[in-house]
Amino acid sequence: TGADTATAAGIGGALLLLGGAGYLIGRRRRSRFVA
Repeated sequence: TGADTATAAGIGGALLLLGGAGYLIGRRRRSRFVA
């Protein structure tokens, strides 16, 4: 179960990082578009 928990935590962390990066990129593109 330890390996499964580590894998799930790693995947969750990666998804959070990707989501955060996509959010920041989206904000930058929107701000540029508006400006």
